[in-house]
Amino acid sequence: MNSILPALLGLTLMLPREQALICQSGRLQTVRETTELPLEWTAGEESCMDGWGCQDSLMLIENVDSKDSLPSCQELSPPQQEQALRTPSAPNSHQGLYPEGGSRGPVTQHRKGPGLSVVSYTHVCRHKNLCNDLSTSFPVWTLPTSAVPGSVRCPVCFAEEGCKSATELTCPVGHTHCYNGTLQLRGVGVLTDLQVQGCMSQAACNLLNETREIGALSVNEKCDSVGEQALICQSGRLQIVRETSELPLEWTAGEEFCMDGWGCQDSLMLIENGPQVLLILIKGCTQKEDHEARVTQHRKGPGLSVVSYTRVCRHKNLCNDLSTSLPVWTLPTSAVPGSVRCPVCFAEEGCKSATELTCPVGHTHCYNGILQLRGVGIFSDLQVQGCMSQAACNLFNETREIGALSVNEKCDSVARLTCENGVMFQMEENLAQNPLPWETFSTMTCDLNEVCQETLLLIDVGPKSLMVGSKGCSKTETQNSKTVSIHSAPPGVLVASYAHFCSSNGCNRATK
Repeated sequence: MNSILPALLGLTLMLPREQALICQSGRLQTVRETTELPLEWTAGEESCMDGWGCQDSLMLIENVDSKDSLPSCQELSPPQQEQALRTPSAPNSHQGLYPEGGSRGPVTQHRKGPGLSVVSYTHVCRHKNLCNDLSTSFPVWTLPTSAVPGSVRCPVCFAEEGCKSATELTCPVGHTHCYNGTLQLRGVGVLTDLQVQGCMSQAACNLLNETREIGALSVNEKCDSVGEQALICQSGRLQIVRETSELPLEWTAGEEFCMDGWGCQDSLMLIENGPQVLLILIKGCTQKEDHEARVTQHRKGPGLSVVSYTRVCRHKNLCNDLSTSLPVWTLPTSAVPGSVRCPVCFAEEGCKSATELTCPVGHTHCYNGILQLRGVGIFSDLQVQGCMSQAACNLFNETREIGALSVNEKCDSVARLTCENGVMFQMEENLAQNPLPWETFSTMTCDLNEVCQETLLLIDVGPKSLMVGSKGCSKTETQNSKTVSIHSAPPGVLVASYAHFCSSNGCNRATK
């Protein structure tokens, strides 16, 4: 035994050596239409260093109705095959060497669609030559389902030279933000700065959900240079009264540069009042958060009605592109006339000669208020008179802000009416057939809740007639009415009366 031991100690044991693998190798960066997927490819081969494994890295980005799959590959030796295709989308496939342990990674959904979506596939193996045998985009591809369209439109683009002429597409519902970033893609044989634009459900520079490495591909996002730059917005102010027959209206706007981080906004308010419509529009920059277009019915007609449109956006320059009153305008329907008549007016100088119109049935009160309208380029105190279904100083139903426009109502200051004032007492022959002129030479200011009135009483006894009249202020539950009554008819004594109650300045101005 002792003679054998030195012999064993003098031997060098020859253990089996781990053989260097041969791996599939290649890089692919291409943009394709979704209708062209799934894709298939063939790869080259390369010899690995001792102990190294084979790997597949595939990333696919879907952009609304296109797919972007960018070549993701990580190797420590130059690629033997490389392809770079350019059409509207792209799979990113990379095959080659990998220095770490063998594993088959999961298919990872970094961001789920609709809108921009990102999915990846990674695989590392050592069990045989050419084991990184991914040859199709099937593992990361599912046929996109139809998405309900929303109201926001975004530019959609993949481009290394910048998205200067991106196509705009309607985003799926719930996707209210436009992503605008640069993806920095790095790997062996991959050095790409790719600008990406598309639809997102949130305003964030986080397309890959914090992912920084996908197999052999390192990824990074930069949005500051393209997503936070100062916007250019449409700009303009409009305050105008038009006949309803002239609607809908259209307009053109100017432009203005916003501060960094500010968005673009449209604020439109329309008040319909009988045959007239007041329209107020503000377009420009805003600090408010983005929101989709909102149409709000603050008060429904017939009678006085108020509707507004607001929108805030940041997804592109000049995105506040409202150019017509169509979103807030519907052709008024014919209303059944009631018995109450009200003055109807929009005026900054006061409604001194308002036209009286018959209100729709159910509208038994006359609104008389001052609207204080404030906004950039808008500073107006507008008197409004019209028909309402309730006696209240609440035309906007408690609304105090409509986009960039602040609104306030004051009714007390205009509730004290100025009325014609005077009395008449005449006794002449045949006054029932020969009307008298009825002139007054003074006015009076009413108390709160009083309206203007004019009243006549005629008594005719044959050869002589008596006419008694009064103009002034009066408290009455019926704010606007005219009545003629025959209390006693011929033969015999004729007794008749006329009463008129109205709620605008100087409205009791009958002259005969």
